[in-house]
Amino acid sequence: CMVVQESFKAAGVAPRWYVDAKSLGEYRRLGLDAVEDGGSLVGARNKALNEAKRLGKACCEVSDDISKWAYYASLDTTVVHRDDKEANRLAKAARRLVVSPVAAARFLLARMRAHEARPKLGGVLPVANIARGLAHASATTRHF
Repeated sequence: CMVVQESFKAAGVAPRWYVDAKSLGEYRRLGLDAVEDGGSLVGARNKALNEAKRLGKACCEVSDDISKWAYYASLDTTVVHRDDKEANRLAKAARRLVVSPVAAARFLLARMRAHEARPKLGGVLPVANIARGLAHASATTRHF
């Protein structure tokens, strides 16, 4: 979590960590702003969304074990690829940008603000296989 924490800190962002009760003390000993997560990943997300709404802020959900944020620029379309082999071929040929967590959050916020449905939660696919991400439209209000 320290790599992610320091990435945000370097950009002037002070994240709040929603963690399980067992890990709460450890996060706080590291000097992190940590609160109990509500008992599950869904509970943590809902708690974060409710707090962001109360504070009038945007909410960006981030895992503490992310190794990098990558954006596949030429694949940012509404075209859905259900065939893993074809999707992986496209991903290999795509222009890939490794960006900071703050740049990723700003991009997601801009996409949400521009979307006609005005979604309130943005995120990324937390797996290394890009083919799984290409199985869905890049912006959607379903199956997040």
